[in-house]
Amino acid sequence: MVMNLAAETTGYVFNETGRDKYPKMINDFTLSRLEFHKLLALTAAYTYSEGGRAAVLGIRPFSDRSGIEKRFALVEEVRRLSQEGDPLRLSVFSDI
Repeated sequence: MVMNLAAETTGYVFNETGRDKYPKMINDFTLSRLEFHKLLALTAAYTYSEGGRAAVLGIRPFSDRSGIEKRFALVEEVRRLSQEGDPLRLSVFSDI
């Protein structure tokens, strides 16, 4: 993967149209130094499908508060279901 030097040093993502509206929460250089890719690979090993694996490997830190709040709400919903005795049951399935 070729890293954009500007994104590496500033934390902003650049594309053909210029700088994106929001900075990255953590730039690619820092994620690499923290070996974030290894954490994702370990997590992806527990997925049951190629789609799940791709989704895990595509995870990046959120760059805005609303994204973080939405994810926390989803986690809280799963926790509530579990506490009420109706946990989400995940099992092996065949990939289509």
